[in-house]
Amino acid sequence: NKRISLETGLLYSNKGEKTKRLSNLHAIEPDSTLPIAISFIYGYIYIDIPIKFNYYVLVHKKAKLFVMAGISPNIFLTQKTTSILEYKDGQKNTSNSWNQQDYAIIDLTIIAGLGFSYDLTNKIYFSLEPTYRRSIIPINDGGIISYLYSIGLTTGLFYKL
Repeated sequence: NKRISLETGLLYSNKGEKTKRLSNLHAIEPDSTLPIAISFIYGYIYIDIPIKFNYYVLVHKKAKLFVMAGISPNIFLTQKTTSILEYKDGQKNTSNSWNQQDYAIIDLTIIAGLGFSYDLTNKIYFSLEPTYRRSIIPINDGGIISYLYSIGLTTGLFYKL
């Protein structure tokens, strides 16, 4: 109806985090063959199936302001770790590794936010949505339990059925 809508879709997502740069790795006796600093980038690759409800607070001709809430089952595909080693001469060495073990196959995420949409035609509209997402079950089965979260801006072009 004019005040409530349901949205769903299929998304490829790369969720991740980067560690702080660790430096002064060998304080006792410097060795030019060993790195002086290291950092890691962890990427978690998923297929997301978001299901969200929008409640339109303000409707004015083609423009709408809304609040949204929903849930997203996420199917885990793989985890990528990028290691960045830095050496005294300024050289950097980057390597990647992939892992599919110790991660939950299905993750469940809550979604909440605000949004603005503008109807371009009767069937097509543009949307701008500041969004908060957070896992409600751990993403891993190991000794350290992790939950993914993010705050971001979602934009899109949508087709109404």
